[in-house]
Amino acid sequence: MVEIPSDRMVVFPEEARGDWGSASLSFSERRIPRLIHASWRQRVPLEERREEHRHRVYHVCLVEGGNGSMILNGQIVPTVAGSLILVSPDEPHCFLVGPGERSVFSEATFEVSGPRGRNMGLPFSQLLEEWTGRPLRDWSAGTVIAPAFQKALEKNIKRVVAGCVETAERRSFVVNRALMDLLESVAAVLENDQPALVDPLRESADWIERNVDQAFSVADLAAEVGLSANHFIRAFKARYGKTPLAYHQDQRINAAKRLLDQTHYPIKQIAAWTGFADVYYFTRLFSARVGMPPGAFREGCRKNR
Repeated sequence: MVEIPSDRMVVFPEEARGDWGSASLSFSERRIPRLIHASWRQRVPLEERREEHRHRVYHVCLVEGGNGSMILNGQIVPTVAGSLILVSPDEPHCFLVGPGERSVFSEATFEVSGPRGRNMGLPFSQLLEEWTGRPLRDWSAGTVIAPAFQKALEKNIKRVVAGCVETAERRSFVVNRALMDLLESVAAVLENDQPALVDPLRESADWIERNVDQAFSVADLAAEVGLSANHFIRAFKARYGKTPLAYHQDQRINAAKRLLDQTHYPIKQIAAWTGFADVYYFTRLFSARVGMPPGAFREGCRKNR
C-alpha cells in the first residue's frame, strides 16, 4: 500500500510529463493537463516581506486549517479552513503567509498544453466551461465552500499526491485520472450558486453597511468570519483603505447624509438612527467630514433639487 506523503510538496517526475493520456479538456482541440506538483496538508511557509510572482500554470489550493492570507492580483485575501483558491496562468500571486499567520493547505499545480505543445493561458472558469459544456461563474478567491465540496476536493488532491509516489508503471495513469476528477470537482464548485460563505472581508463590510447604528467589537467581528483581530484589521485595511472602525464611521456619515437629503426628520433623530447618542458630537463630526453642519447640508440639498 502506498504511503501518502503529507506536509511536503511532491513533484511529478519530468520524464512522466509527456503526452501520457487521452484525456483532454476540450472537444474541439487537444488541451492536455499535465501535473507539475502537488501537496497534501502542507504548512505554508512564513515570509515577512511577501512579493507576488506569476507563471503560466494553474493552482488549485484548498485551505485545510489555520488563520492566514495570500496575495492575489495585488489584494490581500484572508483564508480560513475551507477556503478555495484558484489561480489562473499569469495571475500575480503569493501563497506565503505573513507575520502572525498560520495556514495549512492541500494543492495541485498543473499546466495545460495546446495543439502544438503550447502552454495555454485561459482563465480557470473558461477552461472548465469548454471542457464541461456548462456555464460556470468566476471565482472569488478565499471563498469558503460547502463541506461536501471540501471533502471531494481534499479526496481528489490526496489521490493526486498518492499517484505521484506510485510505481513508475502506474504513476501516469493514476495521476492523470485523479487530476481529471479534481478538475471535475472544481467545476462542480463553480457551477454551484450557493457557496457556504462569501468572501469574509466582503461579508464583514456588508454587516457594517447594514448596521450603521450598531456599535461593535472588531475582535467579535473578526471571530465571526474566523480571523484573528490583527489579521482582520490588516486585511480589511488593505482591501478597503481604512480600518473597520473608520469604515463604520464613514457608513454612518453617509447614512446621515441620505436621511438629511431624503427625509424631514429632525437632526437629533437622524443622529440617533445612525448610532450617535450625542447630537452635538454628531454635528461636530459631520461638519469635520462633510465641510458643513447637518442643517446647512440639508438646506443645500433642497436648493439643488
